[in-house]
Amino acid sequence: MIQFDVRPVTTLRDDHDYVLNRLPQRRWLKKSNFTDDTWVLETQDPDTMRVTKHTITFDAVLTPAPLSKRLNDPGFEHDLLTAKLYVFYSLEPAPIGWNKTASSTVSDYRKLVIFLQWRHDRGVPSNQALTSHWHREFVGSLKDNAREGLLRFTSRVENLISMHEAGQITLPLKTGKRIASPRAIAEMLGTDNARSLTPQSRKVLDAFLLRAGVAGRAVLGRLNREVVDDDPDAKPTANNIYQMLFVWWALWKLRDKLAHDPIQYQAYRSSNDIYRSIRKWTKRSDPYPDPPAYQASWLINSALTLILDDAAENLIAFASAYAEHRTDKALAELEKANRALHNLGYPKISLNVTDRVRGDRNGPRFLTYEILVAACVVVIAAFTARRKNEIYALKVGCIELDPHGAVWLHSLILKNMKEVDRVPVPKSVQVAVSLLERLRKIGHQPDDEWLLQFRCAFTGQALDVDIGLCLTSFSEWCATPALSNGKKWNFSAHQLRKFFGITYFWRYMFPNLAALSLHYRHFNPETTFGYIASKSRSTIKLWDERQAGERRRSATERATAERLAVVESSKLQFTKDVLHSVASGAKLSGSLGQAITREIDLLKKRFAPDVHITGAGNAPSAFRTALADIAERTKLQVHPEGHSICGLGRDASANSFSSCLRLKSQITGRPAAAFEGPDFAFADEEGCLVCPHRASLPVLDPFWDQEMASAFSALRAAKDEQLLLVGGRLDLLQTHLGI
Repeated sequence: MIQFDVRPVTTLRDDHDYVLNRLPQRRWLKKSNFTDDTWVLETQDPDTMRVTKHTITFDAVLTPAPLSKRLNDPGFEHDLLTAKLYVFYSLEPAPIGWNKTASSTVSDYRKLVIFLQWRHDRGVPSNQALTSHWHREFVGSLKDNAREGLLRFTSRVENLISMHEAGQITLPLKTGKRIASPRAIAEMLGTDNARSLTPQSRKVLDAFLLRAGVAGRAVLGRLNREVVDDDPDAKPTANNIYQMLFVWWALWKLRDKLAHDPIQYQAYRSSNDIYRSIRKWTKRSDPYPDPPAYQASWLINSALTLILDDAAENLIAFASAYAEHRTDKALAELEKANRALHNLGYPKISLNVTDRVRGDRNGPRFLTYEILVAACVVVIAAFTARRKNEIYALKVGCIELDPHGAVWLHSLILKNMKEVDRVPVPKSVQVAVSLLERLRKIGHQPDDEWLLQFRCAFTGQALDVDIGLCLTSFSEWCATPALSNGKKWNFSAHQLRKFFGITYFWRYMFPNLAALSLHYRHFNPETTFGYIASKSRSTIKLWDERQAGERRRSATERATAERLAVVESSKLQFTKDVLHSVASGAKLSGSLGQAITREIDLLKKRFAPDVHITGAGNAPSAFRTALADIAERTKLQVHPEGHSICGLGRDASANSFSSCLRLKSQITGRPAAAFEGPDFAFADEEGCLVCPHRASLPVLDPFWDQEMASAFSALRAAKDEQLLLVGGRLDLLQTHLGI
């Protein structure tokens, strides 16, 4: 029986040590030397000014079983030296380097490892041996099947299965359990982490582990989940392909620094050449895609529920009592917190205090400094339209109450600049900021004033919040529903900027989310949206007046102008969602709704039977493209009072048919064609009801049900002229609602 040893091996590395010992010291390298195989990188992000640490371990698995080899094994000295010099020079100032943060450096290192894994898979002994033929092979493999094409993981899994069935290997198991070890199996397949496996190879591996009787819960969950196959016609994203091909350009750029193994083939003259070369066979990347509306709304609803509940107060009180060593008080507050969490449907807190925040997912540190903090961040993002960097840049005292009782948020655009944006916000944001400020005051406060930096009440350790990790943990903790295809959505910190637009355009679509629905009964987002729109348009007008080219636009101006575009991108996504629901059978009423339905029905006939058999979600890409074209022409948004969907765009010729703009024209004396888009201040429900730009979905029917009930109630008590007015209103409602 063959046993594979994939542990790191150290050996004498004369050339390696000679070169690395002569590198100048750098402040970003902490607690290690360049000759070590583990580097701790500490850098300050130039945008957020946050200091973060990341670790790179130069022992990546390069080849699969039966001859598993690592980057720091004997015989791989040149590749190890290349990897370390690649990381070192990437962090040098321009024009040599290109990275400014440890996180981006780690990402680049991982792409280099994939490149080295591909090279060894193809039997190429060194970078110096790479030719134009090998570059074409690399690109062709990416074109054919992305990472699966490069590393052929499915074939590796099949080879592993064959060796197991022949009795040549035993499957590595978790200690003391009859469950396969994902990491150890991944190493046998030539990669460091099971998450690096491709979906195709994972499917084959999962089925094999089930047959072998060593499948864990994650494997069973994937096998039982109905996952829709990806569109076979879908192109790979430009960003992913660019990152893979960037290694070729970077190795050429650094060839003089890599004299031990310089690449001889210049694949690209510049990084822009990479994008030009892949433009035709990749799709444009959206590095921060819109999170799905229901899942994002669920997350925001859960965050609101937590911070407005007694559970939040109890968590703060418990942490404070614990830090002050008041044991009886701490236990009493813990009991209250557990009771409140139980009432919300969440697990109770254990008394286990661990050094790592995620060490115990029911521990007080995790619940207080990750879950509660995440909830506060989500609420701030959802109702202020702040980006990730702007949330990191919030300071203690950023909330202002004006003499009229209105709440304002003072937000730095960038930490390293003094320009402050003052935006109107709801009281829920005030609550979220207050919770974070009170949490900072517990124990020894951090020296700085950044809102998202703490001193842990339970361990005394300094905590610098990672929003991305907090979002992941919070989404799991509040049981965010899976997508329709069974997959879980992974929220990223960059998607925070989308949250305001989602709540703004979808706020009446999910009445089952009680906290969010209740919130919008007391908060009118039009004030915040109007502020954002006004600031953005003023900035763009300023650019036009001074003819500001790209280079003359400040970071603050860019952020301000971009904010409206980000919010309005949600309007397009809302329209697409509505159209997809109609294509899947939802009823869209109203004059505009009927016109849209007819247009979609014609499309379905064109693409039949594909759409009728698979549904709109799995329809061919040409059908989805046609729906997207309709969405671009017909932007939809819900009336602020939640009774109708308006489809009036910016076509001035359509304004004369709009009920609200006709009324506005009569009152102001200006022609309807002079206005841009709908004006809901002039759009009462009766005007919308007869407007040709109106559509509606069944989810909005409760408004009209209530109006009908009120009209019938008024009819019973009406007399004389009132009887005529109420009767006329009833006739109008019944006629246009189809009752």
